[in-house]
Amino acid sequence: MPRSNLPIVTSVTIKDYKPVPELSAVTLAFSASVYLDGRHVGRAANHGTGDCNRYYFDDPVMLSAFRAYARAWGKEHGDPSEPEDLLIATLCDDEELWRIVRTAKLSDEDRSRRDGRSGRTD
Repeated sequence: MPRSNLPIVTSVTIKDYKPVPELSAVTLAFSASVYLDGRHVGRAANHGTGDCNRYYFDDPVMLSAFRAYARAWGKEHGDPSEPEDLLIATLCDDEELWRIVRTAKLSDEDRSRRDGRSGRTD
């Protein structure tokens, strides 16, 4: 398929990220919904056995558009090898960091409530 027929993708995001630590033997086992420019187009998953991610897209054109975006992203970030997996891994890492931040914030609020403080600094 000629590249000129691919939709131009300006952003890739994931939602519904679910890590599966008990299956993560060699690599992170996870599943996540993949969105291109805010539109759900498929899923990414890894079984944690050291293999590459698996991508499940209903529309092969959207899968090709995702791969084209990932290749450009990989070149921009200095690592053109396995760009699809690197991009998804980066997005999964971001999700993990947000989980840690949210958990820490909730823990701080719980401690404040327990200690009778409002948590406000004004």
